[in-house]
Amino acid sequence: PRNRLEDFSVATGENSYKPAPLVKLHLMSDENGDYPVGMLNNWEIEVVNKEIERSEAAGWYRNPAHNGMDSLCVSYKDAQGNWRGMHPDFVFFHEIDGAILPSIVDPHGQHLDDSMVKLVGLANFAERYGEKFHRIEAVAKDGSRWRKLDLKREDVRMKITQVQDSTVTSLYGDPVSEEYV
Repeated sequence: PRNRLEDFSVATGENSYKPAPLVKLHLMSDENGDYPVGMLNNWEIEVVNKEIERSEAAGWYRNPAHNGMDSLCVSYKDAQGNWRGMHPDFVFFHEIDGAILPSIVDPHGQHLDDSMVKLVGLANFAERYGEKFHRIEAVAKDGSRWRKLDLKREDVRMKITQVQDSTVTSLYGDPVSEEYV
């Protein structure tokens, strides 16, 4: 995108604000390399910090939650069988063996009614396009512990399709999940 409005301040109480935290490496950073993350929730900020601390980190992008030219959209079928689009939260870029490769990392809310069908859609996307990405992961936090589902792994995708009638939460407790570090 050519421009994007972001919150440069965050509310700290009624009628009081403080500057939004700044993070490096966003594709739309300012001339100092800073980008405000006032619109991100705690899970999202933790994920961004984990990812940009990786030695191979080259950049990141907050994928907009709307359709548009500047948004990565993954198709899925809802519970009624209608096609919908989901927008994974982040695309990170990593330098791997001299090449810059994208990774999708999606802090996946398990509490939403459509979380399982969206996860199935992301797994199907990973099966079809996974070779073009360094990583495709759905991540979740259980208390203080982060877990991930590596959607590039065939056994993980198979497990997701087997438990479609179950909850997403059960997958993060399953042996196919891994620690997200």
